[in-house]
Amino acid sequence: MKRRALTIVEIVVVVIVLGILVTIGIPAYQNSSERAKALACQSNLTILKASLDAYALDNDVIPGDLSGIDDKYIKKAYAEFMKKPGAWKLKLAYFIIGLEQGDLAYAGVMQDITRQDINLRKCPANLSGGVSYGINSAIKGLSSVDYSNISSGTVLIGDSDSPEFSGTPTTQRHKKIDVFTTTAFAQGVTASGYIYKTDKDITTSGGGGPPSQDIGPR
Repeated sequence: MKRRALTIVEIVVVVIVLGILVTIGIPAYQNSSERAKALACQSNLTILKASLDAYALDNDVIPGDLSGIDDKYIKKAYAEFMKKPGAWKLKLAYFIIGLEQGDLAYAGVMQDITRQDINLRKCPANLSGGVSYGINSAIKGLSSVDYSNISSGTVLIGDSDSPEFSGTPTTQRHKKIDVFTTTAFAQGVTASGYIYKTDKDITTSGGGGPPSQDIGPR
């Protein structure tokens, strides 16, 4: 049986369909990578908050910036975090990030997480180096008692190119990619343990309502 050749119109239709699929597929891939970076950042913020809580309790003061927190507090908070049921999401996030970077194999990423070699002070979306997270300038120097009494909606730590920020984080390095639009946002963690986003508020764990933007002790 003689095979019928494709007409010009059919070829054009196929090219258009492929173009549409590529247009939809590329943002979807990019968005999965950005979601992985945001998730890893959220985990970092949760761990850094836990280490800040422990540091404040032991030393009765909030440090001037995150570099003042001893690594032992961060390592302990990280170990506790990895015991939680949802810790596999962090492993998956770093796997996706590693695939995008092209220089991290699956086994290497898993090994880094197990050995705690990943830099929890660095946001995966921060490609310029330098500082990734800042501390709210309103809580610097507070005693452990004052710190425990701050509003639950106070953003403690967030995306920042400087060691500190005022009010809420403003370094919008994370992205939400749609077919025709890209939205940038910053993330932070509140006193209640919620993850604050500058475009909307989302819940991670813990009780209470959506975080407000209250700053300072009650």
